[in-house]
Amino acid sequence: YSGTLGECGSVELTIPFDRDSPDICYDASKQSLRFSLENTGRGDIVYLKMTFYGKTDISNVDVEEELGVSETKQFTIPFNEKTLGTLEKLKIIPVTKDGSKEVVCPADKSLIVENVPACA
Repeated sequence: YSGTLGECGSVELTIPFDRDSPDICYDASKQSLRFSLENTGRGDIVYLKMTFYGKTDISNVDVEEELGVSETKQFTIPFNEKTLGTLEKLKIIPVTKDGSKEVVCPADKSLIVENVPACA
């Protein structure tokens, strides 16, 4: 999975592969989503806005974690399946800085992940 965010300068996010599959999964026992993100662009990301689309509801979460150029980090984000229903889609929107001003990258340029597998 990857998304190029042209309107947001030179920011690009990728979920790296772990062996043959993307490094993302849902851990039902811990009610959380585990994944890695790699900043493959040329601009720093100051934090992430995430939207979880469950079968019955939607949740928005800000992840206060910087992701510098060429950095890869692992994330574990709570996801309450009882409240939101089965996870159908995840949208990740990077936030960058232009000088001192925060820039939320356009939603239509975000990284979207569907069919998140269960953790092994």
